[in-house]
This record gives sequence, C-alpha cells and structure tokens, in this order.
Amino acid sequence: MHESALTLRKVLRGLLFLVVTVIFFGYILYQSRLLLGGPKLTLSPEPPAMVEEPFVMLEGLAENIVKITINDKPIVTTERGEFAQRIMLTPGYSIIKLEAYDRYGRMERLERSVVYTPLLPVIEPNQPSYGNEESSEEGS
Repeated sequence: MHESALTLRKVLRGLLFLVVTVIFFGYILYQSRLLLGGPKLTLSPEPPAMVEEPFVMLEGLAENIVKITINDKPIVTTERGEFAQRIMLTPGYSIIKLEAYDRYGRMERLERSVVYTPLLPVIEPNQPSYGNEESSEEGS
C-alpha cells in the first residue's frame, strides 16, 4: 500500500509538470504570433476612388510596426497603432502608397488610386462674360 501511494504521487507530479510545461510553451507560441506575423495595415474606411476636393483623408490601423510612411513620408500613430493623415492631391490620377515596417525589416504595402476632378465654375447664361462684350460691340 505504501508503494502505490508513492506511485500515485509520482504520476500526479508528472502530470502537473506536463500541464505547466504545455501552458508555458503555449503562452510563448501565442505571444510569438506578433513577431512571426509581421506588420499589418488596415484602412478604415477605404478612401474614395474619385473626389472633387483636393484632399483625401487616409485613416486606419497599423499593427506590429516600428515605422510607417505615406508616399515615402513618415507619419505618426497612436499607442494603439491608429493613424489619420490628410493627403493633398493634384488634379487627375494619383496613387497613394502606404508602407509599414516591423523591427525585422519586413514590410507591408497598400496602394490606393484616387482620381481628383476639380469642380469647374458654373457660368450662368444671364451673367456677362468679361472681355467678350466690348469685342462684340466693336465688331458691329
């Protein structure tokens, strides 16, 4: 009877060691997902494909990064990785390039295309157009 008590104690001690070891290595693997996953970029909301104003707001979340740039210019994030940056556009087609780097030099890139078509001034038909009245009177 004394021998079975020692055997039961050894089995319980072995099981406890096994459970602690599995929990420890499970925790290490769980935490290493941040290192193994690399940088992650999410835009929210997606920028519009066409705009009529000379700027677009780029907002989102950057995870596991040490550096983030928009069109090769560094921007800042909050402690949680949130960012918001207003981008000035030139008329026509523009590509916005967002790059994020982690501590190991891995990069994630997002590119978004935006077409900026400025609103043209509306000329009312009853309003005089400057410069044309005199030339039309001189020609008569």
